[in-house]
Amino acid sequence: MTAPPPRDFDPSRLAWLVGLVNTAEAPALIAQLTADLCASADQIDVAAPARDWLRLREASHTLMALAGYTGAAALQRLAETLNAIAHAQDAETLDGVFPETATELSALIMVVRNLQPVEAAPW
Repeated sequence: MTAPPPRDFDPSRLAWLVGLVNTAEAPALIAQLTADLCASADQIDVAAPARDWLRLREASHTLMALAGYTGAAALQRLAETLNAIAHAQDAETLDGVFPETATELSALIMVVRNLQPVEAAPW
């Protein structure tokens, strides 16, 4: 059984992104996306409980871009919310948003990890 994709996920965006590189380069792109998403998850997992507002701002800013480029619209909105929370240093709201963000980010990581590049047409 596979894990469900992130909410409000548009797989065509991720396919478009991977399609920007040739088939031989796609595994490297997928690996880099996975690494970047995992790094964002690790940073947020450390920053949120520690109330490290600077690290949370940085990680959420990166996540906004990654989620947007990969078609994870709900996660992108959550990352934008996290960024605003970090700027406001709003611990109470963070406690409500952090778990959902972590869940959505984990779902996107699984989608990207399991992505198989499609062979390009020969013409």
